Amino acid sequence: MNAERRTRDWLKLPSDVTASILSRLGAVDILNNARFVCTEWRNICKGTTIDMGRCSDVLNLDHDLQKSGRLKRLRLVSCRNISDEGLSAAVVKFPLLEELEISYCPITERALETIGSSCPLLNSLKFNVQGCKRYFSGCDDEALAIAETMPRLRHLQVFGNKLTDNGLRAILDGCPRLESLDLRKCYNVGLGGNLERRCVERIKRLRRPYDPTHDYEFEAQVHYPSGISCIDLTPQDYDDYVESSGDSDLSDYED
Repeated sequence: MNAERRTRDWLKLPSDVTASILSRLGAVDILNNARFVCTEWRNICKGTTIDMGRCSDVLNLDHDLQKSGRLKRLRLVSCRNISDEGLSAAVVKFPLLEELEISYCPITERALETIGSSCPLLNSLKFNVQGCKRYFSGCDDEALAIAETMPRLRHLQVFGNKLTDNGLRAILDGCPRLESLDLRKCYNVGLGGNLERRCVERIKRLRRPYDPTHDYEFEAQVHYPSGISCIDLTPQDYDDYVESSGDSDLSDYED
């Protein structure tokens, strides 16, 4: 009798309390176990963020994510085996996706383009890499993919990205609803011309390339070419270093 009563009381917890408990579970427990307990738990799980931050979860997951058509939030962190093709094949099944994080995964602009075209409700994107303190290696391909396919974005974090002022300008033009923008460790962004003013006037929460990173969830240390300490290199410093060391191939330090 007591066991039965405890079970009834557990299942009758307020939905917000149950949701808080379930949100602490891993992807395996949510998709393979919790959602099958009862109808209420299944409905709560449908609105729960699926955190694929641990590769072991991905490898042990006995569930086809392509069947999760009502998924609204997805988090991918350090999933080294994921590919543009695999992610693209999955996101076309997530038309209701609103929030997405892709941090430290080998994903490029090709997948971002598919995400933008397949997820019209997407309003929050975190696309983070580990920054590299290297000048003249800017690339706006990912920024352009975001700008051209994600017009509903309100929140964007591109920690350590190689975008330049041109890429930032494209994002401001293509994402008119943007409210928060995190550009920390984006060392190719100089906020030149009228970019600083545009950002200040439009963005409610702006994090600039050299802003503090104490509240960043992951390791924020930047990679430097060998023999260079954690100092701010100017473009001339970088040229002098390459010329004197002969180290013109620094591919190991690419993002």
